[in-house]
Amino acid sequence: MKITSKTTKAELVAYAAQALGAQLDESKFSRDELVEEIKKLEKSLGIANDDTSEGNGDEGDTGNGNNAQNNDDADNGAPKKNPRSVMLRIHTPPSMNTDEDTEEETHCIVGFNGRNYQIAYDVEEGVKVPYGVYDILKNAVQTKYRRVKGKREMEERKEQRYKFNVVKFID
Repeated sequence: MKITSKTTKAELVAYAAQALGAQLDESKFSRDELVEEIKKLEKSLGIANDDTSEGNGDEGDTGNGNNAQNNDDADNGAPKKNPRSVMLRIHTPPSMNTDEDTEEETHCIVGFNGRNYQIAYDVEEGVKVPYGVYDILKNAVQTKYRRVKGKREMEERKEQRYKFNVVKFID
């Protein structure tokens, strides 16, 4: 996401929830603190954050020292290439069933290019999957509703369907 001076706090919170899988409360943070939290989250997930600049004269400068390389790639006209594979660690979802007869889920199943990938939950060193599987998991967003005390309407929030961390990208 390109963060500019016109990006609102609500847009930042929505981006953090949808793309990064983090719930940030806009009432607890100032706008600048939200931007810093998003940069930290992107860095921890291994997402290049050169598109989260503030647009205040130091366009693209995120302080990570990779600007010369990034600018050279942009000048060549070569499209940014995604890595081939990703090492992921998918966290076990909270159990929704309270029945004693049902078995606990141990794997996440993702379909990509006509193949199904069965990814075990909570593998410390990560599971190697194609980049497309990572992209599917990143875009798997669900809407949850909850009642807010004192309001008639339900509050809507979007969150990642599968919580995961990127261990590393493999070229």
